Amino acid sequence: MTVSGGSARYGEAVATTASAAPYDRFGIDPIGSAGHYAHFVFVEWRLPWKQDIFDDASLGAVKAAVERASDRGEPTRMLGLVPGSGSGSPAGTARLIRYSHTGASYVRTEALVEVDEFADQVIDVVDGGEPGPIHEPGDVRDLMICTHGRRDRRCGAQGLRLFEQVASRWDDVRVWRISHTGGHRFAPTGISFPEGWFWGNLDVDVLDAIVGRDGDRAELAHHLRGNAALPKPAQVLDRDAFVEQGWPWTARPRAAEIELLDDDRAAVTLAPLRGAGSRSAVVGVGRRVPTTACDSACDDPDATTAELAVISS
Repeated sequence: MTVSGGSARYGEAVATTASAAPYDRFGIDPIGSAGHYAHFVFVEWRLPWKQDIFDDASLGAVKAAVERASDRGEPTRMLGLVPGSGSGSPAGTARLIRYSHTGASYVRTEALVEVDEFADQVIDVVDGGEPGPIHEPGDVRDLMICTHGRRDRRCGAQGLRLFEQVASRWDDVRVWRISHTGGHRFAPTGISFPEGWFWGNLDVDVLDAIVGRDGDRAELAHHLRGNAALPKPAQVLDRDAFVEQGWPWTARPRAAEIELLDDDRAAVTLAPLRGAGSRSAVVGVGRRVPTTACDSACDDPDATTAELAVISS
């Protein structure tokens, strides 16, 4: 990715391929609200969690390791797993799952770690080491649902209710309860792997379509927050490509180039690393919508959400 120019405050005019149908109760399109990460590290950690799980004193060194990874150009997202929610762990062990981006999807490495060695193992993994001993869970996918009620009460209620509905729904998918993903105004929220796609406004039918890789893609687009492998502006074009080309698009290695044109606009090119299908557009904030803030217990009347859209193509 190349980035140049000014700050990321964008303009007002909008020309978008998205449907005019409302996306949630505020009518906000969630695309571009996913974070951008090279690595995810999920760790089983005992409840109760703090509002920020990594404010736990026992995880201070782990949090510092995540900051080091970002400083060296490998943005890493650390998230907590509710112990046993997706797969049981033997007594005295905790599960450590790393997903690292390869150009198309994310690749999983997983270990069962002795509890008394857990923090050291996590730090080693974040610093680039391999977890051990390696645990191979078999040919399963992972679906992560935010149920972090201390961070946001909607996720604590709606996310937990959704988790309970789908926890054992699919034989080849592990469903986990995880800490906050951000974007809780779109609760219930989740992340699907190996795609590394963030989702919002979820229900059982939407999850069935994501897991089964079927259904109306234009409708699924109303729930897609973005691909974490791509910067936020490129997530907008990535969704358009998914709607047009279908699930095979998710397996195609692709990269983005982004140039900040001015304070209001960014020129984005999204291109597969092999074959045709490159697309370019100017992406920016189409509007700022008054809504509650996810990080203030949903009670900030002055908060706004910036909605990304294609400004011109």
